[in-house]
Amino acid sequence: MAEKDKAGIAVAAGIGGAALGALGTLTLRKEAKAPTDEEVKQALVTIYNHQVTTLEEIKTAIARIPVVEEVIMRIEQIPFIYNLAPLQGVRLEEVAPFDGYIKQVTIHWPDGCNALVGVKVGHGTPQFCPRDGYLALNDATPTYPFNVKVKEGDTIWVEMRNTDGVNPHNITVTVSIEGVALS
Repeated sequence: MAEKDKAGIAVAAGIGGAALGALGTLTLRKEAKAPTDEEVKQALVTIYNHQVTTLEEIKTAIARIPVVEEVIMRIEQIPFIYNLAPLQGVRLEEVAPFDGYIKQVTIHWPDGCNALVGVKVGHGTPQFCPRDGYLALNDATPTYPFNVKVKEGDTIWVEMRNTDGVNPHNITVTVSIEGVALS
């Protein structure tokens, strides 16, 4: 049971206990006569005073609860777009804009690439998409999920190579980063 729930039960029990205690003294007497108006009034004043005290304790407890800053998810897509000439290779780099995780990489190979255009993605020194070598497809736009930690300022890079000796190919790689920012 959550602490918040336990506190609520304790408050309810305290208020209820005071009420039962005050009224119980009126009804559990040896003689079976009804309480006087003054006795009922005193019991109700006791209940009221206990409730006021309890509410003040609740207000004090709430005031001591630390304020949690609002959490905002930051999501950014970094596009790498390049028109590769025949037999050309290129390495494109961008800086991670904040601490977070690379959550996915989407690569677009247009029709006609015929697995002749290779792509690999990394950050800093390590390559993570694919683990080694290059990915090369034709007329495809797959999205690969990841959970690769990056720090603000890390270099995210994409390397592309066109092994087609005749045709240029326009390749797009989108790297999606998610992180948390406190407002």
